[in-house]
Amino acid sequence: MQKNWITFYENKKAPLEPSSFAKFILDRNIPGNTLIDLGSGNGRDTYALAERYKARGVDPATFPDRTDWASFAKAPWQTMAEEIKQADIAYSRFFLHSITPEEVAEIIRLTPRYFIAEARHVGDVPKVYPDNDHERRYVDGQLLLDVLADNGFTVHFYELGRGLAPYKDEDPLLVRVIAKRKIDDTLNKTRTTL
Repeated sequence: MQKNWITFYENKKAPLEPSSFAKFILDRNIPGNTLIDLGSGNGRDTYALAERYKARGVDPATFPDRTDWASFAKAPWQTMAEEIKQADIAYSRFFLHSITPEEVAEIIRLTPRYFIAEARHVGDVPKVYPDNDHERRYVDGQLLLDVLADNGFTVHFYELGRGLAPYKDEDPLLVRVIAKRKIDDTLNKTRTTL
């Protein structure tokens, strides 16, 4: 499957401007300093999100130019576990549907603060880049919510529908989620007694 993505990006099929999801996230002012963009592709969202966060894009298929405000790793996400654990925000757009449900659960387990994602949902039928171009495992929104809850996350935003990312003659069925891990406030308080 990785070979398909390498060819896809080498042929410059992907748009270069930030996605509507990246713009949506920037408008939300989610607190944090560091962000890891899993499945960053050509870097379009990494560059945009680097306007606010110290952003790192991760994708085994491409290696965009490093800049002063964003960096990239040409690597599979599994090799970035320590960086995921250190990031304030784990972000992914159109990536979760390219990995197994077990891998999605592992990314969620590794994420310490915010998990933010947009993915194609079960029932979507791609037109512009059909399944014979890319292998996809569509995300079930309810299962995603269950995995987040099982890992101690509170969902701050959830949306399932069309009209979120129309492209050419396609209006994909998508799920969007912003979730924050619940943190025990007593761990963050300064101990005043012995």
